[in-house]
Amino acid sequence: KQVEAMTLELASVVDEHKVKLNESYHSLQVDMAKLEQSHGEEREVLRKQVEDLQDQVINANIELLQKQEKIAGLVVEIEASQAAVANLADIPALEDRLANMATLNNELQASADKHSEVVATLEDIVANLKGDVSTLKAQLESQTVSYQNKVVQVQEMQDAHSALELALQTMQSKNEVLQESLQSTNAHCATVEAKVGALLESLAEKDGQIVQLQEELQTAELTNAQTQAGLDDAVAERTKALAEEAKRMGLVNEELRVGVDKSNAMWREKVDSIVASRDAEVAALAGQIQALELKIQNMEERNSNGGATSPDEVRSLNAQLGTLQNELDAQLEEKEALYDKIDELEKAALCNVQNQHDHVRMLQRQWDMEKATLTDRLGVQRDRINKLELVKMTKGHLEVFEKLKLNIKKKTDEVAALQQQLQASRNDDGRKVADAKLVRPLNAEVKLKLHTTQNEFQIKTSEVASLQNAIVQYEGHIDTLENQIRVHGTSSTEIDDLRRHVADLERLVQSQSQQLRGHQDNIQSLTQLRDQLAQQVAELQQLVRDKDVQLKRCEDDAASKQQEWQVANEDLHEKFHADLRYLEKENLELHLELKQTKRLMSFTGKGIASPPLPRARTTQIQHGRGVVEAIRVLPTRNFRGNLHRWALSVVVLCRDVDHRHEKVGAVHGKRSNLASVDLDVILDKVPYGFAKVDFHAASLRS
Repeated sequence: KQVEAMTLELASVVDEHKVKLNESYHSLQVDMAKLEQSHGEEREVLRKQVEDLQDQVINANIELLQKQEKIAGLVVEIEASQAAVANLADIPALEDRLANMATLNNELQASADKHSEVVATLEDIVANLKGDVSTLKAQLESQTVSYQNKVVQVQEMQDAHSALELALQTMQSKNEVLQESLQSTNAHCATVEAKVGALLESLAEKDGQIVQLQEELQTAELTNAQTQAGLDDAVAERTKALAEEAKRMGLVNEELRVGVDKSNAMWREKVDSIVASRDAEVAALAGQIQALELKIQNMEERNSNGGATSPDEVRSLNAQLGTLQNELDAQLEEKEALYDKIDELEKAALCNVQNQHDHVRMLQRQWDMEKATLTDRLGVQRDRINKLELVKMTKGHLEVFEKLKLNIKKKTDEVAALQQQLQASRNDDGRKVADAKLVRPLNAEVKLKLHTTQNEFQIKTSEVASLQNAIVQYEGHIDTLENQIRVHGTSSTEIDDLRRHVADLERLVQSQSQQLRGHQDNIQSLTQLRDQLAQQVAELQQLVRDKDVQLKRCEDDAASKQQEWQVANEDLHEKFHADLRYLEKENLELHLELKQTKRLMSFTGKGIASPPLPRARTTQIQHGRGVVEAIRVLPTRNFRGNLHRWALSVVVLCRDVDHRHEKVGAVHGKRSNLASVDLDVILDKVPYGFAKVDFHAASLRS
């Protein structure tokens, strides 16, 4: 009942914490919405003020332009008065004009004073705006700090809620374990007193279960030792890492503070220099105005005295007016540049505020992520601790079960002995009384053993309580670590510095990651090229190996064929010489016939009157493979036709010989000199150089 009451109380507390957490979360959301609305309204107000200032500057510039136009009109009037200075009769008109000029000068001076007042008011407005910007910055920083504190509080409440839930779960598990243990003890007592026989039957099954539980217990002890060592190592490493991070962040904060001080000093010097230059310009304008007033007074005195102005004085006045006009233009340009600088400074301040706000958000997200990871780790460690508690509790129960098993074995032995005694002496009443006396001390012993088991159970519960105390100590250590982490993240200035440093580091990391990606892409492309080249080299090597094998085969074939062709070449050489001798004989016969024809033609003078004696013979020219062609010289009346056929036979012979020598040269890798030498001999011996024979001879030589 107490446990149930405690569980109900814990459930109610958990519900209350949930409600509080939801309310705080909604309130934080409302505060954030209000802050965003207020910032938006303030930005709109500042934007409207800047627009009003810009309108005022535009109006001032318009007034200055109007004054410049008036000055230009005065210059025109002075130039017109220069023409009238020569006539002394126009002195009264000039005096009136000088009076008008004096009044215009007074008006210009008054307008210049108004303009200087407007400039002073604008400067005051700009200073007020700067102060408002600084106050807004301070408010924003304070709001960010308060928001961070609220976030920390919410996280603390969430941690407390999770701790309460874990405590409730542990209490429930402990309650269940206690109830199960009580039920098991009651069941065991009842079975010991009433159902000894049933226990004897279940002993065999329980022996196997006990062996399995012992093995599981050993594995659990090993895992417990490993997890405990891992927890100790993790806690030590985390403490070291936090100390190193604290030192590093302190150094970084000091460096960033020095940089901020330097930048503030630079900006202050720039602002002081701008203010000094503007003061000097205002003083110079005042001096120029005083000089103009003195000059105007002198001119009035001269006019009052009635002295005539010389043309040189008029020219000097015109020159002075031109210089003054140029100076006014330069001053107006400088003022416009100053207003542009003021606008740029305001824009830079707004950009800095936005960047700081973004930095705050980024760092807040990073801290949330880190805290989430830490909470996850703490949850994992707490789960491990709960598992270790359960393992140790099961170990205690196993020890109790082993003791009970031994007691049950003893009791079963005693019961068996008693049963034997009962079976031996059922009809003996005296034995029954003795058995009853024996059973009573046995029952007393059983009761004592039950008391001892209860005491052992109490001892195990005390051990569990000690383990819970150790777990509480670990949780306290973890809470101290969390507090250290929170202490390191409280100061807003350090957070700003850390944000800037983190932004710089992120930029460096991004640039380095881009460079690494480029290097990785280059490396991948190079590896792909290397693989492709390796494949190509392997293919080429395989081709070279195949070509080497083919070359070896070709060399072997060429060597065998070379021997064959050498034998055939020698045969052809011999046959060619035989054919050549035969052709020489035919050539001599043809020369003789030609001489006869020449003699006959010299006698007749009209061609061939009577042909030579007909001659019919059949020749067979032997070549490498046998008889190729038989050139038959038929008897005819036309000696020129016979000569033409002889030439064709010579050409056929030469072509066949040259073709065979080309084959032999292709096999041996060089050209034989037989064709070149013997064909030249043959062609030199051809009579009277017929056209076709000469043509084929040239082709054969080429």
